[in-house]
Amino acid sequence: MDLTKINKYFLVFGIFFTNISFASSDKYHLETPPIKVSSNKPDFRDIKNVAEKKKIFIDFMSKEIDEANKEICSQRDTILRLQKSLESNQDLNDNQKAKIKKYTNFYKVWRNKTLQQQIDELVLKVNIAPKSLVIAQAILETGWGTSRFAVDYNNYFGLHCFEENCGVKAKDSDVQVETFKDVGDSVLGYYYKLNTVDKFTKFRSVRELNGTGENDTDQLIDTLGDYSSLEGQEYQNRIKDVIKYNNLDKFSSSC
Repeated sequence: MDLTKINKYFLVFGIFFTNISFASSDKYHLETPPIKVSSNKPDFRDIKNVAEKKKIFIDFMSKEIDEANKEICSQRDTILRLQKSLESNQDLNDNQKAKIKKYTNFYKVWRNKTLQQQIDELVLKVNIAPKSLVIAQAILETGWGTSRFAVDYNNYFGLHCFEENCGVKAKDSDVQVETFKDVGDSVLGYYYKLNTVDKFTKFRSVRELNGTGENDTDQLIDTLGDYSSLEGQEYQNRIKDVIKYNNLDKFSSSC
């Protein structure tokens, strides 16, 4: 896909920032230890050879996604074990109940439901996405890792946040761009958006039905119209083009 076209996409969002605040992204680590230092990421702006830049970016993001997947898959394993205990009519101990409470609070599951319903909703919400899709969105949202959001704040997915001092505040605006200590944490923030925001309910349903295999990626992509302000199927078509032209469907990932 033409780099110029991608650059035009993310430059639309190039606004000036003030009141910089680096929020901790440790909150996304419910099972694995948080990253203590930022990853040694390349400066993609300095790589002039396009083919080399693309290869390095894809390899780099693949490794960061693998690290993020360890956290999400560990969470999912915990939830599936709790689900199995409930379905076996086992009494849950205090630690298990505390674990459910932590997960339902974090993933915005209403606790006025039965325990079984809470666990079933967590199974629906806590999962990863096909690696080809994650890499393609990172490419589109950062212009191959060259956007200011990616370079300065490790934000690879155009993620906003809404709590006070949670990120980088745009000048003369209430919009805040979320900041991350590590690129892998940015992947976790991306997963959290897909796994909790109401407008991605269909994404989660399709994922639960079809899994996260690369053969079903197009059906997942078709649910992502609300991820971007682009009209119609433009954003979804760009994702599909990026995957096709960069042979990203060679990757696989699952919990």
